[in-house]
Amino acid sequence: MASTYSNSGIELIANGEQSGTWGDTTNVNLQIIDRLTNGVGSISLSGTTHTLTTSDGSLSAGQYRVLVFGGSPSGTNTVTISPNDATHLYFVRNASGQSVVLTQGSGGNVTIANGDTKVVYTDGAGAGAEVVDITDDFAMGSVNITGGTISGITDLAVADGGTGASDAETARTNLGLAIGTDVQAYDADLTTLGELSKTVGNFIVGGGSTWLVESGSTARTSLGLGSIATQNSDSVSITGGDISGITDLAIADGGTGSSTAAGALSNFGLTATAAELNYTDGVTSNIQTQLDAKLSSTNPTITGTAIEDIYALSGTTPALEPDNGSIQTWTLTGNSTPTDGFSAGQAVTLMINDGTAYTITWPTMTWVNNGGTAPTLATSGYTVIALWKVSTTLYGALVGDGS
Repeated sequence: MASTYSNSGIELIANGEQSGTWGDTTNVNLQIIDRLTNGVGSISLSGTTHTLTTSDGSLSAGQYRVLVFGGSPSGTNTVTISPNDATHLYFVRNASGQSVVLTQGSGGNVTIANGDTKVVYTDGAGAGAEVVDITDDFAMGSVNITGGTISGITDLAVADGGTGASDAETARTNLGLAIGTDVQAYDADLTTLGELSKTVGNFIVGGGSTWLVESGSTARTSLGLGSIATQNSDSVSITGGDISGITDLAIADGGTGSSTAAGALSNFGLTATAAELNYTDGVTSNIQTQLDAKLSSTNPTITGTAIEDIYALSGTTPALEPDNGSIQTWTLTGNSTPTDGFSAGQAVTLMINDGTAYTITWPTMTWVNNGGTAPTLATSGYTVIALWKVSTTLYGALVGDGS
């Protein structure tokens, strides 16, 4: 009786067969069994097709338990498992650089992507044989997944650490993050605002097309307060513009304490009528001149004593200006050239102190005494000179000299 072969190519020796060669056959069978249980076979692929054969009675690549595909295939490589009536269990690792398709018949194939590992079996159904991926249906507990990708699974519930959805909108709703309800939708303006500097003193202002931060005078201008320059916490300097609608500014704060001229005069201790101007306190002639002009009063009556400040000239080129007062002093500090600031009808008494014998170059002037010439200044005490203008002529006279 002749020998037969198992599904994996093991020779089943019939009684009385292989006299003298039985040991060799047995050794091959044991090697096949070793491949079936522990064997790791490296399968080098090339091109796009390869046949994985299990041979009867001899060692073959189809007998390995673990298949490691390598080589340099030119594209997806279809590996045909032969014969199509043999059943096998394979652990397959694809390191070929291309996808590998395992097929045995028309019943179904398994594709193993480059870098993946699968456990498959062949059902040996002949022409309609199928290769089945049993890793698709593994039921496992406490699985640790490190790296790689997870795909084709049912949406992972929120309770299991997922979102319970396969699209972003439903996921946000399941997580309580519905845009417009639970969270603010993305807005470019909000992003810009979040990126602005938080420096103390900065203001956020609209720049027309975006948001800006400004401070100091730039911020005041944007806020319509360009004329106000903050000096410190107690003082504000106002340059230009108008001030209106405020409570009457008190005298202690630099105001008049009144919103009417009469009230202001009363607060300053002054009374005025069309014909009379009374001074209850001493005031300068400069104030009198200004009040006369404001009140259009002629021949005002002064009650009390009018005290005039003595104005002191300074420098070497002062203006002889009667508006500064009718009595003025001038201590010379060098040779000097004063200028004519007189208007017709104005007069000044000028007291000059010259202890160093400086000279004065006077403006065009007519001297009415002292021989018609400018006086020589005394080197001690005051030289007193009266100055006045009639029409366009400035006159001068040395006081105390009648010649």
